[in-house]
Amino acid sequence: GDERVYAAATTENDFFTFEEVNDGQPVVSNAADTTGHRDPYILRSHDGDKYYMIATDLCIGCGTSWGEAQSNGSLKVNFWESTDMVTWERTNGDDNGGITVNQPEAGMTWAPEAYWDDDLQSYVLFFASRLYDDVDHTTGTGHAQMFTVITRDFKTFSSPPATWQNTGHPRIDSTVQKIGDYYYRFTKNEDGGPADGLERGKDIFLERSKVLTAPTTVSDWDADPDSGWQLVDTAMTASATGHDGEGPQIAKLNEGDPSNTADDDGYVFLVDNYAAGGYR
Repeated sequence: GDERVYAAATTENDFFTFEEVNDGQPVVSNAADTTGHRDPYILRSHDGDKYYMIATDLCIGCGTSWGEAQSNGSLKVNFWESTDMVTWERTNGDDNGGITVNQPEAGMTWAPEAYWDDDLQSYVLFFASRLYDDVDHTTGTGHAQMFTVITRDFKTFSSPPATWQNTGHPRIDSTVQKIGDYYYRFTKNEDGGPADGLERGKDIFLERSKVLTAPTTVSDWDADPDSGWQLVDTAMTASATGHDGEGPQIAKLNEGDPSNTADDDGYVFLVDNYAAGGYR
């Protein structure tokens, strides 16, 4: 409950055998900025020589309400790098907290992740944010949207962020996995109910495209995936108990993992089932 980053590891080729490491203590310091680290995401570098870890700069338990966190939250993102996923160092080189990637008119910078784009030969960093008309955040629609910035080193970033997903309805928590020629994007419909053709609020849906940075203005089953994002699946975590899902992740299983398919092309789909208090 202290909004810090912990780690677990497995010594077996079995995705479901993780155990806590570091004696159950946090693996990175959180003395800077809001002092909270949430939504950790790890990716291997494109060259394969290191790993990057990315996390939201947010501490709800430090006296910030969810409303304030969305309207006047941090414009920073936390970045670390490691060669062994054990020892992590800030990419900014001075261990002085996160790096500002968002614009002054933005209300928050949530659930940041990144994915390598072969066409751009860069990493695309994406995150959820509310955008207002002015730096005082007094006017504007204020619904959550997804934005992107570009980086090659997780030290410097393009500016200002580009709008990636704005359908007029709140979207958050996108994660991406490229399979073959297509990028597959899992995102949460943050609306409380059906919106923009998505029949269930507070749930995960899936889209695909050949262009990672293509902008989305509507959820569309008939969109051309060669140039835009085509809706593929919806209401992915709905259950008989009605529990909501957010923070989706995809992990490709190793060859030989007992949970893998016969063709070793299986993935695990993880979702934060927050209403029930855990991951599924």
